[in-house]
Amino acid sequence: MPSLLRGSTPAIRNGTARSIASLERVTLGGDVQWLTLRGHDAGRPLLLYVHGGPGTPDLGAIRHFMPELEERFLVAHWCQRGGGKSYSRGLSADRMTMAQFVADLEELSLGLLQRFGQRKLFLVGHSWGTALGMRFLARRPDLVAAYVGVNQVVDRAEEELRSYRACLSRARERDHRKAVAQLEALGEPRCGVYGDVAGTLVQRGWIRSLGLVTHEPQHATALGRAIAMSSEVTVRDLYQLFARLRWNMELLWPEFCGVNLAREVPAVDVPVVFITGEHDRITSPELAHGYLEALRAPEKAFFPFPRSGHAACFEEPGRFLEVMSKAEAMGGLD
Repeated sequence: MPSLLRGSTPAIRNGTARSIASLERVTLGGDVQWLTLRGHDAGRPLLLYVHGGPGTPDLGAIRHFMPELEERFLVAHWCQRGGGKSYSRGLSADRMTMAQFVADLEELSLGLLQRFGQRKLFLVGHSWGTALGMRFLARRPDLVAAYVGVNQVVDRAEEELRSYRACLSRARERDHRKAVAQLEALGEPRCGVYGDVAGTLVQRGWIRSLGLVTHEPQHATALGRAIAMSSEVTVRDLYQLFARLRWNMELLWPEFCGVNLAREVPAVDVPVVFITGEHDRITSPELAHGYLEALRAPEKAFFPFPRSGHAACFEEPGRFLEVMSKAEAMGGLD
């Protein structure tokens, strides 16, 4: 459970001399950030997980829902600048840009590959992390064996419009008068953005309250509890996560809503896998499928998760592990 001190990650069960379980500081782009490194064998292929957001790290979630992943890979779980454990008072707003996050990702990837003597890593992005991931693929395909996008972002403006309409439709179906009134007063987003960040937070609040984040509401509760009770996370980290969420949104959301990967990244020289939750109402399974069909890549695959919403890898962890086995084969590392 969370502590008042630094936090820690538990030892690997039945670990060997080659196992690793560490919670570490790393300096990226001149700022201190955090990551966990976990694996039964430090010689296994590197897997770098890029969480969603912005500003919503989920340290501890992977080991909670899919510890088997740590048997196949050396899993690096990065807590990005500005969120939770990686927020500090000295963090400059000028460095809170998507370009800087991608630069951080490149610096982290190079450092991990050098440290563990590997040429390429497997990259997994979730939601916001998929926008960073695809931009990184376009920039440094030489560092990535295969890419897995979970709840893949494509066209943020269109996704936000669809999300708003799905939320309002659910509110009307349930005759939730307060939700209907607030959403109608908010109005549809323009270019993905409401009048201000407060509007986005209102819509996201109703998305959660109306049960549209995950397919089964208990999955959202379980995910939130796993993150909040993670030993990697301190009481201060939890405070920073909630206290700085709006700060992250104000700095990054307008830029994020300008993302259109179908235009920006029409081709990559890396095998690509997209995982979508069929009930996702934050990103769009239909847009992700269309983007993957048009994307030029040496190999690609699409996996819809039928019992998932916007947290597909955590809602159906067994299916996610199966997909990761296929992605590992596509990566072709010895």
